[in-house]
Amino acid sequence: MRILAIRARAFGPLQGKELQLRHGMNVICGPNEAGKSSWHAALYAGLCGMRRGRGAPTKEDREFTERHTPWSGDEWKVEIDVELQDGRRVQISQNLANLADCKATDLQTGRDLTAELDDEGTPDGAKLLGLSRKTLPATIFVRQADMLRVLKDAQGLQDYIQRAASTGRADETAERAIVRLETFRSDSVGTTRSNSTKPLRRALDHLAQMTEQVEDARRLHARYLLLVEQKNQAIAATDTAESHLKAADRALAFRKVESLQAHLARVDQLAEGFPEGEPEVPAVELERLGHVREVLAAFNSRPAEPALVAGATATDIEVELQQLLDSRFADTNVEPGRLGGESPHREFGIRKAATLAFSTGLVVVGSLTAALGSEELRFVGLLGVGTGVALLLAVPLWYGRFSHESAPEDQVRDRTAQRRRDLEQTLASRRALEASQDADRLQRHDAEQAVREIAAEMGVTEARFEDALGKLRSLMATTEDLVTRRLKERENWARLRELLGDKTREELAQDLASAQSGVPPDDGQEHAEVGDDVNRLAELEAEYREGCRLRDSLDGQIFHYGKDMLSVSAAEEAEAHARKELDRLRSLGKVVERTLYFMTEARDRVQRDIAPRLASSIQSKLPTITAGRYQEALVDPTTLEVRVRSHDGEWRQAKLLSHGTKEQIYLLARFALAEHLVTIGESAPLVFDDVTVQFDATRTIAFLDLLRNLSEERQIIVFSQEPEVVDWGRPNLAGEKDLLVELEGPREA
Repeated sequence: MRILAIRARAFGPLQGKELQLRHGMNVICGPNEAGKSSWHAALYAGLCGMRRGRGAPTKEDREFTERHTPWSGDEWKVEIDVELQDGRRVQISQNLANLADCKATDLQTGRDLTAELDDEGTPDGAKLLGLSRKTLPATIFVRQADMLRVLKDAQGLQDYIQRAASTGRADETAERAIVRLETFRSDSVGTTRSNSTKPLRRALDHLAQMTEQVEDARRLHARYLLLVEQKNQAIAATDTAESHLKAADRALAFRKVESLQAHLARVDQLAEGFPEGEPEVPAVELERLGHVREVLAAFNSRPAEPALVAGATATDIEVELQQLLDSRFADTNVEPGRLGGESPHREFGIRKAATLAFSTGLVVVGSLTAALGSEELRFVGLLGVGTGVALLLAVPLWYGRFSHESAPEDQVRDRTAQRRRDLEQTLASRRALEASQDADRLQRHDAEQAVREIAAEMGVTEARFEDALGKLRSLMATTEDLVTRRLKERENWARLRELLGDKTREELAQDLASAQSGVPPDDGQEHAEVGDDVNRLAELEAEYREGCRLRDSLDGQIFHYGKDMLSVSAAEEAEAHARKELDRLRSLGKVVERTLYFMTEARDRVQRDIAPRLASSIQSKLPTITAGRYQEALVDPTTLEVRVRSHDGEWRQAKLLSHGTKEQIYLLARFALAEHLVTIGESAPLVFDDVTVQFDATRTIAFLDLLRNLSEERQIIVFSQEPEVVDWGRPNLAGEKDLLVELEGPREA
């Protein structure tokens, strides 16, 4: 990997600045306050960003934020462009003020790489090297403090190798962590012996004491908790009553205002109809209207015009009846059929019926005899049937002739009497009908006459009755409308006087304004449904006063009863805390013991794996950088201690060599770590921040020459404030692969 450019959009004192780098050795020089440390931090921030995981920020994140927050504005952004071994170019944009707005992009394809490089919510460019933002400071970033530690502390070189190999953090080693864990287990956990004073024994004793206190507190708090519950209920009831009371007051006030508004609006509405005062009573119109209604009602209820009846009149029927009474057959004292004794015709009929019955009997008896009797009787039966049939045929002919020849006189008398009765009935009906028709004609005449008279009174002079009737009805409709309006006005006037009572319109308006000003302010409560019963308000007031009294009483009891009493919840919480603490210590002891086991195994395994690689990498460049004084290097796999062998064959501990040699071996070790900890085929750049501050001129030149040689294999970036570095860089960094950047110092005010 090679870093191509860093753009500080807003980072510390840097605003809209860009720093472009080359593939070889890059030296950025400048005096104090020129921005070197800010560019160094911007390089790390652009590559790795900051985590966006859950939980509070770490101490390192807080210190980084305090040191490098932009001096002005709300924006805090930095971008970095890198080139990978396969030629891909990736741009990483870190929005440190809004970590959700960070992204990584493939500059050649435009593909979004944010998800691939995501680490705790933000893109981490260290993943391109197979590392992380936690391990990067111990591998490719070399600080001034690291070099000082190597020079001043004989153990420094070994410690840094251990830290990089084990945890990747610059302030920790596996060996020291194991020692601290053992000390921590002894001091923070301890044993359960009865004479022990360590936390585990104390936790056991404390738990027993808290359990006893809980039992005592539970018995004493039974009454106390009951009082507290009653007080809470009283408070809730009081609050509810107060809320209802306020809502009811406001609802009643609103209702009064609405009632007065409606009342005044009705007064104004009625008063508009009486601009000239009280209306008159339509007495004359009412009297005339009543008279006309009576006359028209009588006219409308008159009988229909009698229809003409066909047939003889009553006079004609009387003449015919008199003629019938004058005839010789008009004996009205003898019933029909009884004139001159028994009727011969009747006797003739009886004889005819007897003959027919006899003939029929002969036929029936003869038929039965012929059908059921013997041969001798069959002949007799047939003879009887023949005789009966002959008689049945002869009787109608004989008696018919007799009836035509001998019609008696009494039949004429019967017909005459019947005709007389029919005429008398017809005459009575005809006389009644003619009398009814005469009465209807008289009633119709009187009704029409009354209409003409009332029409004349009202000034209707039309000659035709139909015209006079139509105009009279039109005048009646007009009068009815007038009377109706006048009566409605009288009703509205009476209603207006009733609404005003003994007040004027202005006094009613003053009452409304007073009611509106007396409405309580809106407190967000719903209006209570108090109905029309004003006593409901008094009930709500009584409920509120009773709730306040009960609440105050319970509050006093609780104060006097519970001021010196231990809370059950506090005792239970203390017991739970004691139990939790005991469980925590037991669990902690197991975790620490298991962690020690795994850390020891992991330390030994990592050191056994990395020691030969470090030794090989250091040894490949050791003769060159030491001018042949040391030919071989060895790294102890158990302690990662570096030893070198001089040309006389003697092995020496690197930590005991001169400062210059230790610096060179340390740089080779960092170079080896950067080479072997990157596991995905990339070459990691090395970044140095003011590492030559404590060097003399000779050591500075030697150090820079070493870095110049190393830049043939990987990118080197050096931040420095030393003039010697600038003087060395001007002639030595003139090639296309190298770069010297001289930053300007701060301008004087």
